[in-house]
Order: sequence, then structure tokens, then C-alpha cells
Amino acid sequence: MALRTAFHRDLSARDHLDKVALVLAFLLGSAGSWTLKFLGFGPFWAMGCAVGAMLAYVAAVTALGRLQIEPEAIGDNCYYLGFLLTLSSLSATLYQLTQSAEQTELMRSVVAGFGIALVSTILGILLRVIFIQLRPDIVARDRETRIELQQAARELRVELALSIATMKTFSTEAIQLASEQGVKISEATALTVDTLRERMTADAEAHEAMLRTTLEQTSARTVAAISTHVTRAGSAAEDSIRASLTSLSRSIAAYADANAAAFRVREEDDARAEALADAALRRTRGLTVEIEALSARVTDALGGIRAGLESTVETMERAGSALADAQRVAVAGATGVPPAPVTGVPGRDLREKAEPVHGDGGGAIWFPFRRR
Repeated sequence: MALRTAFHRDLSARDHLDKVALVLAFLLGSAGSWTLKFLGFGPFWAMGCAVGAMLAYVAAVTALGRLQIEPEAIGDNCYYLGFLLTLSSLSATLYQLTQSAEQTELMRSVVAGFGIALVSTILGILLRVIFIQLRPDIVARDRETRIELQQAARELRVELALSIATMKTFSTEAIQLASEQGVKISEATALTVDTLRERMTADAEAHEAMLRTTLEQTSARTVAAISTHVTRAGSAAEDSIRASLTSLSRSIAAYADANAAAFRVREEDDARAEALADAALRRTRGLTVEIEALSARVTDALGGIRAGLESTVETMERAGSALADAQRVAVAGATGVPPAPVTGVPGRDLREKAEPVHGDGGGAIWFPFRRR
């Protein structure tokens, strides 16, 4: 509310400033004309004072920001100011007429005063006409503005059409460039993928060969170690069995020799000799049965060793095959190349080279290598 009151007060003060300027111009012009006339200056001095006051007022209300008003109001004020200054000059002349005694000189001065006084009126009317002409014609300005707006709208339509055509051309070029770039990128990507695939395939083949070589070497070493251990165990068992059989044979031979000596010593006693012979025969038969049972057990033990060796070899073959298959599948999954067929299984040749070893008790025992 206080701001609104201050604003209205400021507007009122500005409205009164041009009136104050008009009054001051009238007072200065009138006082100057009266003073110059009574001091004996010529009529042109009074005219110059009135014209100067009017021009000073016009300059003040035109140039000063706080005194600026509309051109129409300036013209009206100049017209009225000139008319008032004319009346003031005429009143001064008439006052001199009442104070003068010489008729001839008086008439000349009165006519000159009236002529000089009309100058301010003429100047006021001229200024009024000028400022009225300077007033803008609203209708003409509106018509000109409409014409300018229509012309600007037409130019805007033309510019928009040109812009749309340019945008269409640019979009077409952009689409073509994007398609060309897409083709180039696809070709470069395909070339890169092919190169990488070839490199990965070569690396996978190299790794597969290395793994196959390592697996074959490992399988061969493992089978060789197992075969060596089994051969040594079989040889030791065979030597032990042969030593036992030899010792048993020697014992039997010694026993038979002893019995023969006893038979020769005691030939005279037939009954006793027959008894001893029967006992020796029975004992010999029992020993023969024991030897056959021992041979059967040795044969069974060697058969178990052979079965264990065959199971171990088959297990190694299956493990090698499974490991090779897993490696090929992994390499194929990584590179997208179908796995190559395996021409041989590590460790299978060792079984094919195995030869049977025959024991003394009958039956064949298979060993991976021929014992020398």
C-alpha cells in the first residue's frame, strides 16, 4: 500500500512538473518583455525574450526525462504560451500608450508593439502545427505494422520451407552416412571376428596338441610305472612260489630218499615195510594234494593280479579318453570349431603288447611287458 501511494505521488509530481515549467516560461517571457520595454530597449529585444522563453520551454519538455510529455500536448502548450505572451506584450504596449504624450511617436510604437507581439502567437501556432504533425498516426502505423508483420510472416514461411528442405536433405545424408558407416562397421567387425576366430582356433589346436602330448606322456609314464610295479610284484611272487616249490620238491625228494633207505634197510620185515610204504604213499598223496592246492591258490592270486592290472589299464584308458573328450569339448565350446576325432587312446597299445606268462601250476597270467 505504501509503495502504491509513493508511486501515485511520484506520478502526480511528474504531471505537475510540465505545468510548472509552462508557468515559469510564461512568467519569464512576460517579465522579460515588460522589463525590456520599460527600460527603453527596442521591440526586437522583447520579441527575442518571448521567443527565447518559448524555445527554452520546448527544449525542457523535450530533452529532460522528468518533463517529457506527448508531442500533441507540447504543441498545444506552445500555442497557448505564445498567445499568452502576445497578450502580455500587448498589455505592456497599451500601458505605455497611457503613459506617452506624443501621438505620432506613440502610434509608431503601438503598431510596432502589436507586430512584435504577434510573433509569439505565430511561433506558438507554428510549434503546435509541427508537434501535431510529429504525432504518430495510429491508423497508418497500425496498417504499416500489419503490412510489415505479413511480410515478416511470408519471409518466415519461406525460411521455414528452406529449413525443412535443408533438414530433409540433412536427414537423408545422415541416413545414408549412417548406413554406410553401419556397413563398414559390420565388415570391420566380421573381419575382426574372423581374425580372432582363426587365432583362437590356432591357439586351441596348439593347446590341444600340447594337452594331448602331455596326456599321452603322463598316461605312458603312469602305465609304465604301474606295469613296472606289477611286473616286479609278479616276478617276486613267481620267484617266491618257485623257491617254495623247489624247497618242497627237495623236501619230498629227501623224504623219498630217506624212505627208500629205510625200505632198503628194513627189507627183511615185509609187514613193517608195507606199513611204512603205505604211510609214505599216503603222506606223498597228502603232499601232492597240498602242492596242487598251493598251485591253485598261486594261480588264483596271479589271476587276481592280472584282473587288477586289466582293470587298472581300462580305468586309465577311460580316464584318458574322458580327459581328452572334455578337453576337445572345452576347446570346441570356446572357439566354435567342431572337435577333431581321436585316432588312438593313450595306453591302449600297452595292453595290446602284453603277453601271457604261464606259471608252473597251469593257467596263463597276462603282464604288460615281457619279462626278460
